[in-house]
Amino acid sequence: HFNDVRLKNYIELRHWDSLPMKRASRLLDVVGGIFYDSDRFASLLRLLDGVSEEDVLAVKADLQVRGGQASPYGRSLDFWRQALGADDTLENLPGDPRHPDLLQS
Repeated sequence: HFNDVRLKNYIELRHWDSLPMKRASRLLDVVGGIFYDSDRFASLLRLLDGVSEEDVLAVKADLQVRGGQASPYGRSLDFWRQALGADDTLENLPGDPRHPDLLQS
């Protein structure tokens, strides 16, 4: 079993070590923005109020199966990008500069 996130003396976002450095850095900015922007944090708390572990697992499965066509918690990915402050996550950045046709999502 490989958890997506692990809490130690810090928060470890475990899949990010396989991303290009610029993209991992951008995602770190997104996560930091959630915790340091009190209005965004409060808004997300309201949006996710009542979400259960089963709900999270269902959304994760939906994202894995449907990708960009998924609708987490009944809302579009564009909605979640805006809510999370993740308008540009550099998803078109190649995973390996020697193989620019291979992207990681």
